[in-house]
Amino acid sequence: MSDFYSAFEARFRGSRELIAARLRGYEPFLLPLAALYPGGSAVDLGCGRGEWLELLGQAGFKATGVDLDDSMLAACRERQLDVIHADAVEHLQRLPDASQALVSAFHVVEHIPFESLRTLVREAHRVLQPGGLLILETPNIENLVVGSSSFYLDPTHLRPVHPLLLTFVVEEGGFARTKLLRLNGDPLPTSADIGLGHVFGGVSPDCSVVGQKAAHAASDPAFAPAFEADWGVSLAQACGAYDGAIRAQWRAQWRAQEQAQERAQELTKELLASSVQSLQTRLDRQATDLQRARDELARFRGEVNQMRNEVRSELQNEVAALHQALHAIHTSRSWRWTAPVRRVHAGVRRVAGKVLRRTLPMARTVVHQTSWTKKIVRGALESSPSTARFVRRFLGIPETPVSPSPAAPPPPPIRLFQDLRSVKLMSAIAQSEHADAPVVFITKDGHVD
Repeated sequence: MSDFYSAFEARFRGSRELIAARLRGYEPFLLPLAALYPGGSAVDLGCGRGEWLELLGQAGFKATGVDLDDSMLAACRERQLDVIHADAVEHLQRLPDASQALVSAFHVVEHIPFESLRTLVREAHRVLQPGGLLILETPNIENLVVGSSSFYLDPTHLRPVHPLLLTFVVEEGGFARTKLLRLNGDPLPTSADIGLGHVFGGVSPDCSVVGQKAAHAASDPAFAPAFEADWGVSLAQACGAYDGAIRAQWRAQWRAQEQAQERAQELTKELLASSVQSLQTRLDRQATDLQRARDELARFRGEVNQMRNEVRSELQNEVAALHQALHAIHTSRSWRWTAPVRRVHAGVRRVAGKVLRRTLPMARTVVHQTSWTKKIVRGALESSPSTARFVRRFLGIPETPVSPSPAAPPPPPIRLFQDLRSVKLMSAIAQSEHADAPVVFITKDGHVD
């Protein structure tokens, strides 16, 4: 079994150089003690390969190692170290009171029952000189990897000892001052690099309780720096650092989101401003086009009004000319001389109209009775087209279809309007001035109808 544990220590605990480097972390306690008790006695319980014994010898102590593993003791004897094959508690019980300046036990308390631990603490207090130190180091189960995994790698471990319980046992054992140290770990990285792995495995893997027996007040200041300093990384510190890193990341992400939102708002404002500017430009352009259309409409209205005034003036001139022409006709000698003829003509038309209104229906009946009468009437009427049109309306004889001649282009709207207005005005003037005279129409080109 001893050979197995020696090989196990060499594989999993680390090299002698590594362990020696870790043990130098106790120098803030060791150097004031060496100054208080030069050449003082020290006992290391469970000395193992003797790294701590060598360090004590270098500090000037007269150190003795105690262990039950013969292979470990053989390694110590090869280095000329003072070691004893014995049980740790039994060896303490054999030592005289106030005979030791230092009692140490590195990774021993997890191998012994709890009552043996309490006995070890009481016996260490008895054998220590005033101001002497007790050092108890054990795996730190605050490290979640150690407490849940690596602690159970050693088959000789009985149970883990919580750091706070170990501190209480030392205080209850009568030591005047205690200090909980967290050892052999790396400092936490910066908040930007910390992760969940540092919470699980970043806590110091080992812890130690250093107890000091009551001493004269003059020796206290020398040990004050060591007892007042912060040692290692606790679970609370690792969790706090991780929480701080998470909060910092969330704050950074939140700030990034705020900046992104602010940038998006700025871009939105810029786009809105650009859209408003573009819309304003379009509105200005449309307003300009509308104003131009209004100006064009006003100009067109002016032209229309001018044209209307010109037409009105021209019509007034034509009406005045017509009045003069009619006045000239009515005051002419020929008009006065032909007055009897016109009266006779009007009387003949009235008599002829009465005769025709009475005789034409009978003639129409006669003509329609035989076809030869229709031919005779048609031949007679063809010689006088104007009479033929009049008679056909009464006799009901259809007109011979005539190919239509090309229609003359209609006069311009203004000229047609002027001609119609001229005819209406002339008719109105003639009827108003000579109600009993026939109406004479004189067109603009000088024809009289």
